[in-house]
Amino acid sequence: MKRLFLAIKPPENVATALLERQSEVRKQMKRSKVLWMDKENLHITLHFLGDVSEEVIPQLIEDLENQSYSGKLNFRIGKIDAFPDKKRPKTIFAETSR
Repeated sequence: MKRLFLAIKPPENVATALLERQSEVRKQMKRSKVLWMDKENLHITLHFLGDVSEEVIPQLIEDLENQSYSGKLNFRIGKIDAFPDKKRPKTIFAETSR
């Protein structure tokens, strides 16, 4: 089983804004053991798939490669949050809204 999600790379201006916010949060969490994202790994999660059987992954990839979307995605970067909790975060994320 693999934990999978669907994601896109953010446009340059969004990546820059996210990295600026990350820098601000990082300064406040100097003693944290969070693994911070670099620009190349920055992404916007569209959908969390959860645990997926490895035997269906090739078909899933093929199905997704046959999809296309040519519209615009408009959203705003919201507050910074964390889970499982803010005291001992494993993941820090920026909420988005339309």
